Amino acid sequence: AEAFMLGLRLVDGLAEEDADRLLRQHPSGMDERRAAAIERHRTSGLLEVRDGRLRLTRRGRLLADTVLSDLV
Repeated sequence: AEAFMLGLRLVDGLAEEDADRLLRQHPSGMDERRAAAIERHRTSGLLEVRDGRLRLTRRGRLLADTVLSDLV
């Protein structure tokens, strides 16, 4: 959870493969919840995938605590 949170706080974010691997390390059933949260935050413009990296948008960085609390 810490690696995921720290990675998303970087301007470059996380490589998609790393994000997937980190999210799968948690108990089953959490994957669907996190996938839904990621999609919700992408739709609302807080997360984006660009150049193969999952990252917070400019607006998402302002609301990073909210986004990250949904993902951990």
